[in-house]
Amino acid sequence: MPFICLAIPWEVYFYSAYSQGWGIKFSVFYANFDIIYGTIFVSIIKQMTLLSMGGFLPSIRTLGWVIASFICIGLAAYELLKDNIEKEIDTKTAGYILITCGILSLISSLAVWNSSFKTLPIAPLFFGAFGYILLQAAGNDTID
Repeated sequence: MPFICLAIPWEVYFYSAYSQGWGIKFSVFYANFDIIYGTIFVSIIKQMTLLSMGGFLPSIRTLGWVIASFICIGLAAYELLKDNIEKEIDTKTAGYILITCGILSLISSLAVWNSSFKTLPIAPLFFGAFGYILLQAAGNDTID
């Protein structure tokens, strides 16, 4: 599960308003490939410093991405270190956490969708599918 949260691209986006280019977003950074400005890598920390710029919907986009990233990073850290942690997270809870990350990343992807900025959300599909699988596995465990 840590691989899912950290390694898959969360979205691919395309824009054409003030410049032309495309980008790919991961959990803690995104890479922007712009015709005018060149290649830019932005971390989640840098994006948080720009939160008030751009208005309400870009802020919703950033907050959805940041919250989902922190939740996924926390879940990934838990999965990697769970042998050393006394508190155990139930499989059902992990499934709900992944589905929550999927919803937040979908909100983040669609918040600024318009004629000049389009996204192809990838992470919500993975998070939703794996969250569902975990919920089904937890349901089967309680039946047995």
